[in-house]
Amino acid sequence: MEKTKKICFKKDFFKNHKSMKSLQERIIFPVVLGSISAILIVLIWFAFFSGSGASEDSSGNLDAAEFGLQHPESGKWTLDQTIVDTSRRIFDENGNWLSFDELLRYASTGEVNLVSELWALRRECPEDLIYEQCNEVIRAFITDHYSGKEVEYLMNLFSSYLKYEITMREFELSDKLSNSEKYELIKKKRREFFSDNDAQLIFGLEEAEETYRNSLGGFLIDTESLSGEQRMQRYEEFRKNVYGRYYDTVKKREPKYNAYETEMFLREDELERMSLSDRNNKTKHMREKYFGKDGADRIDTIYSNKTEEKKRKEK
Repeated sequence: MEKTKKICFKKDFFKNHKSMKSLQERIIFPVVLGSISAILIVLIWFAFFSGSGASEDSSGNLDAAEFGLQHPESGKWTLDQTIVDTSRRIFDENGNWLSFDELLRYASTGEVNLVSELWALRRECPEDLIYEQCNEVIRAFITDHYSGKEVEYLMNLFSSYLKYEITMREFELSDKLSNSEKYELIKKKRREFFSDNDAQLIFGLEEAEETYRNSLGGFLIDTESLSGEQRMQRYEEFRKNVYGRYYDTVKKREPKYNAYETEMFLREDELERMSLSDRNNKTKHMREKYFGKDGADRIDTIYSNKTEEKKRKEK
């Protein structure tokens, strides 16, 4: 298996979300597609592990029955040295892991996605470790890198997630439900395993994005009579209200071209009422705002070339 960069819980892990290609895809289309994608991601991931079992060890080196951590009444986790050695060999190569406080702080603002972090940790497990063994190695990682109540909290969180994961493998969603209704059922199911605070910590940004997608259509209708400037102001207010504590992260990750396309879309009616000269000047000003003068000039050149090519084809 190709080695992937060890980014889990790392201080250099602040990945941008994958952005859509056009305004229609990014603002309008995700109202439908986003709900489908979120549901599919959840179900596909759980289905991926449904065939994994603990009855047999494919490597022949590590017995699944021996691959466990003991949690006696004293409350202190006892590590099997084989697990510790495996964990350190896999996860300690590049060091520099987030502290407990950093991990929770970044997770609470959406800068770190705990589910993505878990998936990345699992991808680091050797191919010959089965699902349960990999989970035990991750438990060893938690116990080896954190201490006291930090370990207790993260272990409980991880154990709850594993129970949630197992349940979701069998969780069926009726085809008669809308995507929004399906997602609400998933949110409700999550709260059966996590407190609302913990659910927000793990899934908060994802759920806020779902709210954004479901609310965007109403916002566009409610503000269609406003001026471009008013609409831009209301759009930022709308996003702040929807995303809350995740707003700064969403804003920071937003690609400049997406922000530019959004402003062009929200000002579309206003631009259409302008004269050609005023419209070109306004468009150039917006491009310079997002891309600088050189970037705006390059975009102008691209559009000019496309216009000329279209004219030649029409002759």
